[in-house]
Amino acid sequence: MEYGILTGTASDIRHFFLVVTCLVSLSAAQYSWRPGEWSSCDASECGLNGQQDRYVSCMFQDRNGQLSYAEEENCRYLPRPISQQMCNKKCTDQYQVTWAADTWGRCQLLPSVKTCARGMGIRYRNVTCVIKSDGKLQDDSICAGYETKPATSESCDLQCKQDCIVTPYGPWSSCDKCEKIAQTRTRIVVIPDDHGGKDCPPFSQIRPCNNCSNVYYIYLGRWSPCHTMDIPENFPTHSLIGREERRVSCIDSIGATVPYTRCKEHINLQGQIITDRQSCIIPQDCEISEWSPWQLVNSSCLLESGWTKPGLMKRERSVRKLSRGLGASCPPLVETTAVHGTSDKSRYCPRNKWLTSSWSKCLSVNGGLQCTTGMQHRKAICVEENESGDQKPVDDSLCTSPRPTISQLCSADCDWDCTVSLWSQWSDCTVTECEAYARKRRNNQKTGQRFRTREVLTRPGTNGEQCPHLSETQNCDPEPCYFWNTSSGPCSLSKFRYGESETCGVGIKQRTATCVDKKGMRVSDDLCSSWETRPEAQVLCEIPCRYDCVTSEWGEWSECPDICETEQDVSYRPNMRSRQKTILARHGPGGTECPGERELIENKPCPTVIECAVFIWHADPWGSCELEDRNRKCGRGRQTRGVHCYNGNNQLVQDEKCTQSVKPERTRVCMIPCPRDCTLTACLTGLVVQLLVLLIKTTFLLGLGSDLFFRNQTMVVPHVQRYYRR
Repeated sequence: MEYGILTGTASDIRHFFLVVTCLVSLSAAQYSWRPGEWSSCDASECGLNGQQDRYVSCMFQDRNGQLSYAEEENCRYLPRPISQQMCNKKCTDQYQVTWAADTWGRCQLLPSVKTCARGMGIRYRNVTCVIKSDGKLQDDSICAGYETKPATSESCDLQCKQDCIVTPYGPWSSCDKCEKIAQTRTRIVVIPDDHGGKDCPPFSQIRPCNNCSNVYYIYLGRWSPCHTMDIPENFPTHSLIGREERRVSCIDSIGATVPYTRCKEHINLQGQIITDRQSCIIPQDCEISEWSPWQLVNSSCLLESGWTKPGLMKRERSVRKLSRGLGASCPPLVETTAVHGTSDKSRYCPRNKWLTSSWSKCLSVNGGLQCTTGMQHRKAICVEENESGDQKPVDDSLCTSPRPTISQLCSADCDWDCTVSLWSQWSDCTVTECEAYARKRRNNQKTGQRFRTREVLTRPGTNGEQCPHLSETQNCDPEPCYFWNTSSGPCSLSKFRYGESETCGVGIKQRTATCVDKKGMRVSDDLCSSWETRPEAQVLCEIPCRYDCVTSEWGEWSECPDICETEQDVSYRPNMRSRQKTILARHGPGGTECPGERELIENKPCPTVIECAVFIWHADPWGSCELEDRNRKCGRGRQTRGVHCYNGNNQLVQDEKCTQSVKPERTRVCMIPCPRDCTLTACLTGLVVQLLVLLIKTTFLLGLGSDLFFRNQTMVVPHVQRYYRR
């Protein structure tokens, strides 16, 4: 090929290249690249890791639009399409790929929202398509072919900062009477702080009272540990009794400690004694022995299922000294542990099973009316049986099989006697008429009543013994309707011992008494004076000194004995109750000696006097059923019977001797059945009619079906003609 040099002006050169470009474009317009179809994706496994190819040819198009292959040289000036590309091999199993979702990010404001508010939050996460086996990323379109892509964003509850909000302070507390040395005021939380908001401010304020400078308080410190007492030699002591101290100080209104005499001058203790020392029990921890050697309780054994049950070993220790006072209590004394490897392959574990007793006698159902139906019972206990057949009772929960039936229906005997429950406890002795209380007391009559009852467990059979009486009444004298209500003042010292301070000794306290009824309402003093002498206005009292004997307060009164429950003659058994107190600390040098045993017990007559005579309600048999509508021959009616009060000797007495609340009813509703004729259905076969008649007769024999019961009636079953088809 020959080359030449282009010469000329710049304008000529530009014109030359423009002409050449036009000629090339005209020539190229007849040629074009035409790609073929892509080949299948060539990859070893599914996903975005394959390659596919296609042919790209240069084609010539003539003036008639016909295409023909041409040399690639003719298309060299045109952009050539690609002939290779990466591809996704479609997975034949959808479980080879999956969506992988990251954790949700923090909740943030929506892009269009500027202020924090509830429901205005959004959070995001990344969701990608991966191969399950190695987690390699794939194009989302692969997973999308099998399942919808999970959401990458969702709304959330934006946790806005919440500052604490409180109410304004309330009013200051009062300084009146100087019951407290400082004033306070408070406020409450309306909305607490949350999510990093401002903390709540103080809820209370305090300031001293300006008018309470002469107010004093007694400060009581904690008791010291109990220790042995420092006492002179040859003085009787007990090794278990010690002493404990505490600090007793006088505090003024600003919290400063001042002489204790200030508190004595300004505080009215109302006879209360405040001490800085007292007796106590010296504490001693529990002492135990060393553990005994391990002992085999039972070895491993084979269960019925074939599994091996481990054995059990235990060791024990004993108590040498029990704890006293505030000493440490005793730890566990027995320890057990499971052991393995001690199994005897031929020894089976004891098995648990139910053991039942024989059935009881068939008894009628409580309140039952039919003789033929009753109930019988038996006991079922869970026992453990070893290989030798020995049995021992164990907890019912150890038996895995269902518990055997312990009750069943049975045929009861018609000739049973009436059975009743045990007597209930006697009711409290109550006043029947408070207004007549004083009158009955003056006439030496009992003013109240008490009663007890029992219930019918089984009604008597046709030939059985009838039920006994179900209630008993006794007359009694209860606690009075009116009594003295006393209140005592503080103990004031009446004399002092030589050398002792004025804080202990024998004194007198004033006592007031008012007459009240059972509701606590004040009534005339004459109502109480008729029953009990007015209490004295002054009684002796004692404030113990330092070395005096110390006793407890009187305990509760004992229960009053029921003199009617004994066979002993009442005249030789007074109806008394008692209470007692105990010695807390023995007297010291120069102190008052402890009282004797008799002085530690106080006896008093019981407030309730029981008359042992018993009164009983007796009810006559029910009369015939009298119809309410005398124009009818059947239907609703009433039965009546007599009910009277008798004493223990079966003698008739006044009804007021028996308690009205347990009096048997005198009338009750009854029913007289109406007769009903026998009715038959449409014509039946002779066999069916015979069965129907047999059923009706059986119903009469069993006493069933009130609709088929006829009194003094004859039931006639009409004749039914039989027909046969030839």
